[in-house]
Amino acid sequence: MDDSEESPLPSDIFMELASDTRYEILKMLYDKPAHATKIANTLKLTKQDTHRNTARLTEIGLIKKDAEGFFLLTEFGKAISSQLPYFQFLNKNKEFFENRTLGNVPEKFIHRLGELENTQLVSSVAEVLLRLRKMESRTKNQFKLMSTQGFSDQAKNIMDLIKKGVKTQILVGKNTIIPRELWEDIVSLDYERLRQRENFQERQIEKIEVAIFITDESCAVMFPNRKGEINMNDMFVGNDSKVREWCDDVFEHYWKLSKPFTSIKDFLK
Repeated sequence: MDDSEESPLPSDIFMELASDTRYEILKMLYDKPAHATKIANTLKLTKQDTHRNTARLTEIGLIKKDAEGFFLLTEFGKAISSQLPYFQFLNKNKEFFENRTLGNVPEKFIHRLGELENTQLVSSVAEVLLRLRKMESRTKNQFKLMSTQGFSDQAKNIMDLIKKGVKTQILVGKNTIIPRELWEDIVSLDYERLRQRENFQERQIEKIEVAIFITDESCAVMFPNRKGEINMNDMFVGNDSKVREWCDDVFEHYWKLSKPFTSIKDFLK
């Protein structure tokens, strides 16, 4: 696209990205430049389809062809393509978000939702609890938890992690609920002694806006429903570096806003 030409409107860009083929071409070129033949073979396109779609992306200024015949992203194209995972994540999970909300999660993290693109949506209480148990049992070095609910199996697992020396950070809010029977039957037996362990830290904030679970291998995220409640019905879980970075950054954001833990009895229901 020549500098003298009028810049494309956002609607023009979205129209081009509405094509699955052009979307896949951009994703492919985001990794590395490619010849038309490579694009056609990888995406199983005809020569005519490849020419037509690359021409449209070139016309709008997202890609260009170099002297050796490779198609590559322009700087404008790189900037647009870097945001594609954001739209891909939301589009893939649009039915989920019909009944969920992002709550009051800071906008800077909402803009980075594309980092959760490679997560898996787990959609049953039984499966959620099973995955969490596996995550907790396999971690050897760290465990970070920011949640609104406490339950028996998880309490036992966390206590075992602390005893084994796993660095454990727990963040609770005024909307965190710990069943009284859980405290009386399990936690109270070792709680005060565990609080003295150097590998165990607990702090509190005003409200948990999103649940985060972080272990050595995996991270999980739970978003609130339309009433602002976070339950165990579903969660996103993943283990790649981008998922971990998003979860770590969100957890650290709220950790920095937290204050020293007062008394667990404030959270008993």
